[in-house]
Amino acid sequence: MLWLALSYPQLPLEVFDPECASNSRPVVILEKNKIALCNTAAKKLNILPGSSLATAQAIQEGLTYFDRDHLLEQKALTSLATKLYALSSQISMPSECAILLEIGASIRLFGSVDVLVQKAIGLSSTAGLQAVSGVAPTPQAALAFSYSNKNKLSDIHLTHSGIERAGITEKTINQLSDMGIETLEELTALPFKEVGKRLGKDILRYLNELTGKTQDIQQPIALKKHFVKEIYCLQPISNKSELYEHKNAPLQLLLEELCHWLLINQLGCEMLIWEFEAYGVRDCSSNARNKGTDKRAQVSVTFSAPQQEITKLLKMTKLRLDQESLPKEVITVRLKVSRLTAWQGDNHSLFGTLISSEMGNNNDQKLDTALLDEINARLGDGSCKGIQSISSITPEHSWGFLDHLITSAPHNKHIDELPPYKKRPLWLIDHPRYVELKDISLIAGPERIQSRWWSQLIDRDYYIAKQKNGTECWVFKNPENRWYIHGYF
Repeated sequence: MLWLALSYPQLPLEVFDPECASNSRPVVILEKNKIALCNTAAKKLNILPGSSLATAQAIQEGLTYFDRDHLLEQKALTSLATKLYALSSQISMPSECAILLEIGASIRLFGSVDVLVQKAIGLSSTAGLQAVSGVAPTPQAALAFSYSNKNKLSDIHLTHSGIERAGITEKTINQLSDMGIETLEELTALPFKEVGKRLGKDILRYLNELTGKTQDIQQPIALKKHFVKEIYCLQPISNKSELYEHKNAPLQLLLEELCHWLLINQLGCEMLIWEFEAYGVRDCSSNARNKGTDKRAQVSVTFSAPQQEITKLLKMTKLRLDQESLPKEVITVRLKVSRLTAWQGDNHSLFGTLISSEMGNNNDQKLDTALLDEINARLGDGSCKGIQSISSITPEHSWGFLDHLITSAPHNKHIDELPPYKKRPLWLIDHPRYVELKDISLIAGPERIQSRWWSQLIDRDYYIAKQKNGTECWVFKNPENRWYIHGYF
């Protein structure tokens, strides 16, 4: 096995502003009324971790500071870990500022370890996080290289190895220092059992895991079974096109993350729910939010078949937004995914011919789902409906509408083999129309349909007939010998 560790030393800063770690404006993170982290600009002013906020403000008037938000850091790291599943199937988060990937099984796919590392760092950078990498045969060794930004045990000082994050107390580290042990190489050169007797089981466990003498089992992260993501815009958006026209537009960013999440989870989505909020909507009362349509808008986009492709998702969203009214100044964009289904890609034969197992290899029967989705997006949800059969003896009750379209159905080879008098018309009249027998010519039949005694009494003899103008129709005769047209072929 081979492990890649990614640590994020500036994570507490980067979750508030991806640029604050390197910009010229001094920024610090507070934790327990003390400075926990400083950016480069703050360090140049001799503002150091451990000092008080008052001391830092005395050095720099108007100092920018944030209270550390562990929950926000966890969300950012979890979101990134989900994206990293594109590189490895074994991912864990051993500490609050690090991610571990088992990359041994992925080397053949990507060509080399260096390519894998660069891709992982690139994904981190795209997420606004600057990563420090470490590669080693064991998780603890990879973490040590990452925390220290070194690639040799002899170069890793104990105080920079991150061993305290593995459960090693500061007292144990100080004891090792008093013994003259300064680096991880010097520590691993000692007899492990003797170290364990003198300093405890924790350090013995760490050494065994570091060197691979015992297996270090990492708990993999669990992927979410739903998708909800939102973006806060730095400036209010008043033009719809600004929501999607450029690469870093809110809709583009949210859909990119969604498509990656769908790919990893092997899912397809059948509905997108977009929520748009104006500035200050969260400060309003709940009653005001419910009544004020100018402050909040929700737009749903439905698909006739599961989707994974960003181009299709974005196109349908644009068409739907053109028909909707949004708040004048959008500050928050939220995306929720509904109706998730297991993804089933297209099947291809050995010779490249598309095979549709559900359609009996008849591609002509495949519905144009893109056209149906576009109609729904332009005309609104419910403009296109599906039809389903219902088990009922009465023809007018044997079918009904579906809220979604059926884009594929198993091919029934026996349909065309039905006797003529069993055929049903595609068009039924809501109210059967009276017709004189002399105006029609009977072709096939009869087919008697009688309802059950406990339901509405129906006693009809159905025939296939032809009108004088040549139109084929479906007629029936009731017990009073009156004739009615019920449908057309």
